[in-house]
Amino acid sequence: PTLVKLWVLPRDMSNGADDKFAAAATKGERELLAKVPQLLRLPTLQIIESAKTVKEGFGPHQRLPPALLRSEPMLLAFPPLYIRGGLDYLSNTYGVDNAVKQS
Repeated sequence: PTLVKLWVLPRDMSNGADDKFAAAATKGERELLAKVPQLLRLPTLQIIESAKTVKEGFGPHQRLPPALLRSEPMLLAFPPLYIRGGLDYLSNTYGVDNAVKQS
């Protein structure tokens, strides 16, 4: 449910029906785990923190879209500290505006 709240997993808003919501989330979970099966063995809190770290991106004015995690779910398997280090590297190397374009 937390990854749905973070918009990493899909949220079916077509009718607001719980069954459509559950079906979309379940399908999204299966697709996510098929791409990154190691998520099953990682602590849930680490995955959530990784998702939050990616979404925070380069700060309050340069957030990254949840679609990035849907297209590159492997990011969820990295510890938040490594993600922050990668974002800092991009920011320092390319500048924030250019780093957002590179990511």
